[in-house]
Amino acid sequence: MVYLHIGIHRTATTFLQDIFFPALEGVNYVTDPVITYAIQDYLESKGDPVEMERIIRPVKDYSGSVLISSEGYAMNPWTQSYQSNVEQLLKLIPGSEIIIFLRDPVDWVFSLYGLAVHKRKYITLKEFVGWDGDKLIEQKVKHDPKSPLWKSRFDVKSLSFSRVLDIWNKGYSPERVHVFFYENFARQPDKELARFSDLIGGSIPENFDSRQRRNSSSTAERCDAAAAAYSYLGWLDRFTKPWRLSHKFGPGLAYKIVHGQIPFPKLLVRSQREKIRAALELEFREDKEKIAKMYPDCPW
Repeated sequence: MVYLHIGIHRTATTFLQDIFFPALEGVNYVTDPVITYAIQDYLESKGDPVEMERIIRPVKDYSGSVLISSEGYAMNPWTQSYQSNVEQLLKLIPGSEIIIFLRDPVDWVFSLYGLAVHKRKYITLKEFVGWDGDKLIEQKVKHDPKSPLWKSRFDVKSLSFSRVLDIWNKGYSPERVHVFFYENFARQPDKELARFSDLIGGSIPENFDSRQRRNSSSTAERCDAAAAAYSYLGWLDRFTKPWRLSHKFGPGLAYKIVHGQIPFPKLLVRSQREKIRAALELEFREDKEKIAKMYPDCPW
């Protein structure tokens, strides 16, 4: 049986891929980048089907449980395109099963904002989610990796985890789509990892430390502070050309703020985080209620 762990982003994937999956006993965890990236290319319609079949053949010939993990198989968080991935994966590995981790969508958006800032997209939380000071607005950003706006804004209005699950459940059937929740894992890692291991028929070494951490996100407040400092230097640029302060000092200063190396006065940051959080809770309330009805262990 082939199990495909498809993320999603910001749900402890780095810990799972780098620490937990390699430690599992009795499971063939596929780490060969030739295979994992070939599948990614195939999903993006870049791979030759005949060559893809040759590459994936060893995986299909493994005996016992096979585990392949890539967030790219689920969706890009900035575009949320997953319908074609379902169809392509079913065609490529017909008997596979899907494992997906979800996170409270409000916390997920905040974490995604932190990721954007870590990638040196120094914009405010308000700009990222489309907050106009009163409400959330739709903001479509064209998929263009060359654009400075790419991966700098997020269209909250298009996000629906219940729709994501509906697409995967219809493609694979609910019995073949296994949902875990990030919050359950964060609170009871041993229990959730044991459930994961039981699902795919593996075993966890006795000395395995489930409390290890690999990734941590900066707070939205710290990210907004970096954006504020960067914007301020950019504003000064109008009076200091040709010194170009924002380009000379901005990235380094923002980086140090995000990573806690430089404190920043809270009074200078007006992110309206609480208002934005309340708006996000309202935006995702129906979606969260649907998922809670679908899965009794949903902690939201």
